[in-house]
Amino acid sequence: MLLNANVKNSADKSSLFDEFDKKFVANQKGDAKGITQLIRAVNDINEHSIVFDPTAPEKNLEIYPVVLYTDYTFGIEGLNKVYKAKFQKELDLIKFTKGDVKDVTFINLNFLEIREYYLQKKLLDLFIMLDCYHKHTNTPDGATTNFEVFSSAYMKEYVSENLGTPASYRQVTSQIIAAK
Repeated sequence: MLLNANVKNSADKSSLFDEFDKKFVANQKGDAKGITQLIRAVNDINEHSIVFDPTAPEKNLEIYPVVLYTDYTFGIEGLNKVYKAKFQKELDLIKFTKGDVKDVTFINLNFLEIREYYLQKKLLDLFIMLDCYHKHTNTPDGATTNFEVFSSAYMKEYVSENLGTPASYRQVTSQIIAAK
């Protein structure tokens, strides 16, 4: 997901948020994007349960809606706050009855790639981290904090082991070096 370079460099707030809406609400054709896709998925679960997983419980679900992005522009402070409010407004219309839908979170794909090993080895629990992030962003001082800034502080405080680079990165790097 990339942002139009002309809009990105224009410094026009209205144009910028119009472009963000095309990525996170609906595109020019009216197709659902980002939070609208997530709202539709939550509504589908509310109406039909989780049909693709017969082992999923009917009630007491915990849903963590996440929008992944690759363009660092989407990580600007306050963006999550704006779209979290839009998401919540739409979620309130659903009246979800099957459990708890957490706040939407915008996460750069790079975050998951870098912490792949921590997640794989269960040294980092993403759900606990997301809960802590939501708690932080529901305070006046933390309301506009993006996930990557929060995650850096969280990792320093709660994940003591430094594992270095992800295993897949080390593997690819060693293959490149061996090819020389």
